[in-house]
Amino acid sequence: MQYLPGLSKFFASVDSGDEIEMEQSLSIFSSELSLTEEQVLVTQPLDKALSLLLECLNGNNNEILIQSMTCITLILDTLPELSEVLVHYGGIQKICEKISSSGVIELGEQSVRALEKISLEYPLETLEAQAIECIVRVMDYFDVETQKKILNIMCNAIKALETLEVVDRQILPHIPPILFLIKNRSASDFRVEKILEFLTVFIENLLMILPHKGDAFKPYSKALVDYGLIRILLDIFPSHIDLVLRLLFNLCDHSSIAVKNFLVVGGFDIIKDSILGSNSSNGTFFTGMLDLLDTLIPRIPASEPWNKEKVDFYNTHPEYIQSFSELILPRATTIYENFLSKEDKGIMISILEKILKVANIDLISHHLTCQSFSTFLSELMISKDISTVRAALRISMTLYGKIPQKIAVNFAREGVIARIAGLKEPDRLKEFKKIPDKKIGANLDDFLLRSTDSKNPYQIESMLNNMKTKIIKPATIEDYKKELLVYSKKILDKHKLFENKKAPRIGKEIKMVSQKLSNCFGESAIEILTKITALLNSTERLSYYEISNSSIAEALWKWLADCTTDKLLARLSEFLKIFTHDSIHNDTFLSILIKYLIGTANFIHHFRIILHDQKTLNAKRSHKIKIVMEYCGQLGLEEISKEKEFKTRHLLFSTHNKLQFTTYQLIPIEKIKELMLRISNETDLYMLIHQKCITEATVHMFLDKPYASDLQVVIYNGNKECQRGTTILNLASKKSPLQLRWKFIKRGSFDLPFRYLKSSQEILENIIQESMNVGLDIKDKSYVYFRIVKYFFMISEFLPYLSYFLNMPGIDSLPISTFTCSKLSALLSRQLQDVVSTEGNIPAQWVKNLPSKCKFLFSSTSRSEFMDCFGFAAIYKTEKKQKYTVSRSRILEDAMNILQDTGKCIETMLEIEYQDEVGTGLGPTVEFFALVSREIKKLKIWRNMCEYSGLFPCPISESDSNWEVYFEFIGKFIAKALIDGRHLDFQLSPTLWKIVFCHSLSLPDLRMIDKHIGIHFLELMNNPKLVNKAGLYFTLPGYYDIELKPGGSKIPVTSENLEEFIDLASINSLKTDFQAKALRKGIETMLPPDSLSIFFNSEIEDILCGEHSSNWDISTLKMNIIPSHGYTVNSKTFMNLLVVMSKLNQKQRKCFLEFVTGFPRLPLGGFEKLSPKISVVKKDADQNVDNCLPSVMTCQNYLKIPDYTSYEALEKNLLYAIEEGRQAFHLS
Repeated sequence: MQYLPGLSKFFASVDSGDEIEMEQSLSIFSSELSLTEEQVLVTQPLDKALSLLLECLNGNNNEILIQSMTCITLILDTLPELSEVLVHYGGIQKICEKISSSGVIELGEQSVRALEKISLEYPLETLEAQAIECIVRVMDYFDVETQKKILNIMCNAIKALETLEVVDRQILPHIPPILFLIKNRSASDFRVEKILEFLTVFIENLLMILPHKGDAFKPYSKALVDYGLIRILLDIFPSHIDLVLRLLFNLCDHSSIAVKNFLVVGGFDIIKDSILGSNSSNGTFFTGMLDLLDTLIPRIPASEPWNKEKVDFYNTHPEYIQSFSELILPRATTIYENFLSKEDKGIMISILEKILKVANIDLISHHLTCQSFSTFLSELMISKDISTVRAALRISMTLYGKIPQKIAVNFAREGVIARIAGLKEPDRLKEFKKIPDKKIGANLDDFLLRSTDSKNPYQIESMLNNMKTKIIKPATIEDYKKELLVYSKKILDKHKLFENKKAPRIGKEIKMVSQKLSNCFGESAIEILTKITALLNSTERLSYYEISNSSIAEALWKWLADCTTDKLLARLSEFLKIFTHDSIHNDTFLSILIKYLIGTANFIHHFRIILHDQKTLNAKRSHKIKIVMEYCGQLGLEEISKEKEFKTRHLLFSTHNKLQFTTYQLIPIEKIKELMLRISNETDLYMLIHQKCITEATVHMFLDKPYASDLQVVIYNGNKECQRGTTILNLASKKSPLQLRWKFIKRGSFDLPFRYLKSSQEILENIIQESMNVGLDIKDKSYVYFRIVKYFFMISEFLPYLSYFLNMPGIDSLPISTFTCSKLSALLSRQLQDVVSTEGNIPAQWVKNLPSKCKFLFSSTSRSEFMDCFGFAAIYKTEKKQKYTVSRSRILEDAMNILQDTGKCIETMLEIEYQDEVGTGLGPTVEFFALVSREIKKLKIWRNMCEYSGLFPCPISESDSNWEVYFEFIGKFIAKALIDGRHLDFQLSPTLWKIVFCHSLSLPDLRMIDKHIGIHFLELMNNPKLVNKAGLYFTLPGYYDIELKPGGSKIPVTSENLEEFIDLASINSLKTDFQAKALRKGIETMLPPDSLSIFFNSEIEDILCGEHSSNWDISTLKMNIIPSHGYTVNSKTFMNLLVVMSKLNQKQRKCFLEFVTGFPRLPLGGFEKLSPKISVVKKDADQNVDNCLPSVMTCQNYLKIPDYTSYEALEKNLLYAIEEGRQAFHLS
């Protein structure tokens, strides 16, 4: 064997004992270790070298000591398994000695590096060598990087803790100096996190090795509390939430002392603030908080010593359990609804059980009111999870044991008793199919699943021995069902003893009134409706069970909607005259009724969602599917058969009519269609079929291929056409491969139906018809409730108009919030967080239909999330950019050319630069959308613009001859802006959107496109005598050359033909379905055409155009404008700038925003949502500073302002710059 030269010299120097020679040889050897490859080093006798290097550490020559330790570290860097040699020769002790006693920093640093490597391989030996004691004392002597290595050593070593002797002798005495390291608020995040990790593993391992008899943890928990651990944890909680929660959980779960101290030093306030301020998007944090709360409250009956002490503590200090009750009980339903993981539900129920058993019931009984806690239990009772139902029954038993009279009334009114009684029904018992999950040993499970932890075989063996108990026959699902029946019988027996048959009076009354209304066939039901409002006005509120049991929803529908046409208006008028009055509850009776109906729908229908874990997501994303696609296109007489694009592709795929390839389950079918449109020759087809797997990257590979923009691909699964948004997962079956058929068709758009509702009767009939489609099956239990709620919503929308016919002038629409359901919004948001459901297009069925048919039920936030997940179906948000150079002088033409390739527009983000100008990126791109928007507004395709109502097409006869091309382009432009997250500087009329979405129109829509004509027509309808003075003829208002009927320009409008005139004028003004069809066609080239219909009119404008108005006050500006690079918040020029900005008028604000960001409006949410934020930096001036203009860098929203000598100079130069420089980059 040939030794490395330096290694040979080192061996020789050790034999000779010559220190100078040893220094030189070690220097050469260390260089060789740094440069030599691993395959060479493994051939060297490095084990011998390590033993000799350890001997060198016994000397006093600092240079030899440093070089020796450096060589040890370099060897372990490459071959960490050689740590065994160091351990064998007692190297850990020697290295620790050098760390703690050497005054030479470099030697200490090298020693720490070596020990870090050893601790990874031999944590137990590192621990036994008292390394923790050694390194904690000297940590602050080293630099930050070395301190990080010391912390790593501590965390590595503590994982091997296995004896109490080590705890008592080496760990516990050194906890105070360890805690001191994080007491200081200036401690780095890394230091805090590592020490929290150390403490967590220490306590977890300590609990594993402690005897399982008695309260062995008590002295240790007392010591930790006395050291101030809990107070320190609360101080650092906000910045290290997850680690602190885990540590507190382990402490409080096994120690009453820790619980007492936690509450005494203010721990409850942290729990309260966290629960009140948290949201469902941070599920991990909330689960951790519930876990902690669960450990603070003892189990009853308390068998363990620490649980008994917890019970005694709460008996002595009832104020704490009362605080928990006041925090949790009123919010039980909200928490249960908003945090939907099975783990959270189980923990929540456990907390409730404990609170009810531990608390003094007299102090908390006011929280157990009807429609709160009883409602919550009633919903638990309809769960299909047998564990949940068992827990609900146990809670019910507890309540009957403590407040039987009160709970008997509430349970009867809220339907809990009815649902408990229903458990004995065979159909109900069949719903329980799964045995409750039970861990065979939670501590072992947790320990083994901690993938980052070093597994100590001694710990695992110890835990397995502790788990050895007598074998118990596992329970079956039938055993659990029998247990349910036993529980339910006990509760029903208790209920009979305390039932108050006079109590549910209001429930019986609402049922009787509903029956009377249902059987009322006369013209008036004023007495019955008045009685209903009296019940709604009662201080004794109705329960959802009582509402559902009364059939009030069916009765109201029958009275208001299921009657002859001539009665519709009269009955609605009578109903509104009664229900639009205010109640004693600070709301109208109609609003109260709507909230009851929505709550009842949720009560009787358990809206379930489908959730998948990370393992399932990974499996779905990686699972491949074989696909066979058979081309079924044919040449025919249609126009498409003559087109070159079709002929070329038809011939190609007729020759190769069966394509076979592999793809992933979550790939949208739109990606396959996109590829087919780009394959036009044998070479491209060969490239495609020889791809190992069709992925997103495959689509990008073909983006530069010719795109058949006039064609679209239709794919069939059997005889059924695959709709937009379909994924391979939707189509995949057990059969392999997946068989699909496909063909090309001409890209087009279906004809849009145009329907104008002439009268109030037609409007009501349309409302009734629309209300019957709520997105749920007619057999669904909640259908009748959402049907009548949708009816009320649509009536509310038309109220300002219908009020003229109802003889109730001045009635306003109800606020949208009246119809919004927080529970459904939370459920929808949670479902949309499930990636498998959204990417695979397999959510719960109601999720796909209810939001689009009953959008009023959902918050704007949840609907925006819905749009992101399903509106952008088949579109993956990508950072891939496609750069284009455009000319300002022909910006519209360039934009139209860019959007020809809609496939490329879907797959890439647009990036713009201007001819002969400096600047590219975000700023020019944002400005591009603004400039094209302005050109669109100039097109001769619009009626006279109205600033507030938005753009609406003018009659085709008055339009530019290219109107169809323009409207299709505008549709594409809108879709591209949505995909790229850009905003437009024009808004379309809500009436035009209604036509695009195939909604019916009426006279109020005419008012939206021409306010003056709409008001004038209403006045004429209310007072036909005015028409004689109006001087009107049968011509189209605003376009008097267009006759509404033959010879119309000579036919005057009179009171006799007024109705005909208004109908004809309204229809001809509103009938723009051809333009709307072209607009829709453009949108659907990139997006599902109805994707925006889930929003209300005002929301569409905000989504497309940004925020119309926002706060520009100084406090808002100060919070969102960032001074930097020469300016601070106190700089005079910066403060002057904020004052100038706050005084800008609406036009100047638009100019300022366009100058700085490239776009004249802020995003939805105002300055707070602007990204990146506007930064103000100091601009150097080579000349007189007051003659220097501000400049910008729009790609980063940078505003460069000279340090002007006065406010007036700043104002003058800024106003000039924003006006002159906002549409060019010469001020960049």
